[in-house]
Amino acid sequence: MSFSNSVIQRAWERQGGRCAGCGILLMLCKYAPHHRKAVKFGGSDTLGNCALLCEDTCNDCHLELGHNGDWHVNTVLYDEDLPFLYAGEEGL
Repeated sequence: MSFSNSVIQRAWERQGGRCAGCGILLMLCKYAPHHRKAVKFGGSDTLGNCALLCEDTCNDCHLELGHNGDWHVNTVLYDEDLPFLYAGEEGL
């Protein structure tokens, strides 16, 4: 399963175009939509389970936060793990 373009666009808007982990502007680097809770553990392809994280060329939050430095480790990412998750929301 994967996120629809609509969910990714809504996540972009919610995050103000920033990485949910480090806050870097995503237009400056490669990024990936990440399941906050893995599908194999009951996560879904909804906006609430989506976080856009920078990868490869930047701070690599996708690997460091999303996969805890190991592609085989699946953790749940909570709001407190993602300080820029709501960077684009009004009032932040």
